[in-house]
Amino acid sequence: MARAPTRSSHIARVVEIEGEEAWNEHVLKSDKPVLVDFWAVWCGPCKLVAPLMEWAEKEYEGRLKVVKVNHTPNPELVAKYKVYGLPTLMVFKDGQLVEGSHREGAVGKSILVKYIDQHVPAVVTV
Repeated sequence: MARAPTRSSHIARVVEIEGEEAWNEHVLKSDKPVLVDFWAVWCGPCKLVAPLMEWAEKEYEGRLKVVKVNHTPNPELVAKYKVYGLPTLMVFKDGQLVEGSHREGAVGKSILVKYIDQHVPAVVTV
């Protein structure tokens, strides 16, 4: 007997992008707001934030896209968006960086929810 899909069967994943072409496709041309997480393998605080990115992808499914950009193989993007500390979060909407959304440092779940609510006001949790 088949069961209806549940939220736990969610298959969308956080997109890991590398290079300008993938950036343009997944961030600048997205029809949804995009939460971007700049991170690095060697970054301890980045490892704390990683599960929250997965959570946000599921929680805001269909209303917010989440992408991760590894700092090391993407120096052009790091320079262009002035990523000086890791992790760095940003929100893009309609191909533009949302003003004031550039945030450096690890965040907890409650801070992440406030951050998303502040920078993507139309996105609400269910």
